[in-house]
Parts: sequence; structure tokens; C-alpha cells
Amino acid sequence: MTGLLAQTPVGELMPLSVIELIRSQLARLTPSAWALLVAGAVLGQGLTFERLIEVAQLDEQQGLRASEELLRSGLLCEGTLLKESQAFVGYAFPREMIREVVYQEAGATRRRLMQRRASMITSRQTFRELFLRCAESEANLSNSDLNGADMTGAHLQGADLRKALMNWPSLEGELIHLKQLNQAKEDYDGL
Repeated sequence: MTGLLAQTPVGELMPLSVIELIRSQLARLTPSAWALLVAGAVLGQGLTFERLIEVAQLDEQQGLRASEELLRSGLLCEGTLLKESQAFVGYAFPREMIREVVYQEAGATRRRLMQRRASMITSRQTFRELFLRCAESEANLSNSDLNGADMTGAHLQGADLRKALMNWPSLEGELIHLKQLNQAKEDYDGL
């Protein structure tokens, strides 16, 4: 029974009255607040202001007004505890059932668009991290007192990172294409 319970979506376990209460709160939201909330539901965790407004395609002022509206309404709360630093960062849904209702209410097309944006943002962040590693590797190489063998190894490592960065656009396109194919298969299977 526990396995079946774990496989059942949260939305199917909630009483209809709770779902209707959450829906009534969602109906009062401005379009910007709704977009920010859907972005949060799609992302699920790691909800920083910057990630939310980028996925929701809002400018900072729109995002600020929307986040304040969501905090006032209790649909989002500030502060995710980071265990190692004991600091609070970002936003979270106060209850998983709210995130689940928002996710379902958003509809398949809106979720797919937001997921694509979130994936592209993650790809860009990965690219930036690779770029910084490559730049750091080059800086270390030029500022080091390495012997010939160590210098060749460090140079090859930097060259490998440069090759990865040069091929990144095609790899990113293939990844997006693969995700689109998987989504189309899921949509087909759901018919």
C-alpha cells in the first residue's frame, strides 16, 4: 500500500474543497504573479528571484511586484534553509499541494514552455561554469611555474574545455531536440 501511495500524485489525494480553495486564490492573481508562480511550480526547488523572473520572462520590477503579491497571499514564502550555512535564500511553496495545484492548473502547453526555458537557463549556467573553468585554467597556466610535462597536461586540459565550449551550441540543440522528442512521445502515449 505504501508503494501505491507514493506513486499517487498529490493532487489525487487532496479533498476537492482544498483544491477549490487554492484555485480561488489563484483566480485573484495578476498575470505577472501567475507567471511567476507557474515558473516556481515548474522549477520545483531552487527558487531564486533571478531564476523565477527569467523562466517567467518578467523584468525585475514586474517580478518584484509579483513576488510581493505572492508572499502577501501566502502562495509563496521566503526562505529555504541552506543546511551548511544556516542561511535563508530564495522562495518556496508553503505546501506541496499548492505547487501541485498550480502545476496542474497551468496546463500542458504552458508547463512545456516554462520547462524549455528552465532547461535553456540551466544550459547557459553550465556553459558559464565551463567558460569560467577554462579561463581559470588558462590563467593558472600563464601564472604557473610548471615544468614541461605539467605544462603540457594543463594546456591539454584547457584545450579540451575550449573544444567543449566550441561544440556547445550543437550539443545544446541536440539536447533540446531530444527533450522535444521525449515530450512528443509522452504526449502521444497519453492519447
